[in-house]
Amino acid sequence: MATAAELGTKYFELLSEGRVEEAAALLSPDVRFASPAGNFQGSEPAAAFLQGYFTAFPDARFEIDATTEGPSSAAMEGIYAGTNTGPMVTPAGDVPPTGKVVSVPFVTVLETDGERLTAHRAYWDQLGFLTQLGLVPAQG
Repeated sequence: MATAAELGTKYFELLSEGRVEEAAALLSPDVRFASPAGNFQGSEPAAAFLQGYFTAFPDARFEIDATTEGPSSAAMEGIYAGTNTGPMVTPAGDVPPTGKVVSVPFVTVLETDGERLTAHRAYWDQLGFLTQLGLVPAQG
């Protein structure tokens, strides 16, 4: 039996190493996955979503700064950073690489059944992310 914090730590370590398939294997087959960029259920769509970000940001890394843990859940706070050197796949079509570096604070709330992650709810400033990429004009 693993805690959500233990599984989350391993998950973000694997993602930071670009080992998306191994990270996705920590998700339950029916994981509830939510983020500003999309909501879905299942480890297969989650793996495709994660791979899309690593195609767009092959050097991406997750730096966890704080973890708050409950009996079967954990909230992990940190910084997502990477360089957009690959295309981003969006529902409106592919966006060519911008070459820009992003550094975005995030919080992800994870739940576990003790074996795998059963829920993944990520929160970040999507407007700030798109502004750093130069896809949305900076305000002010």
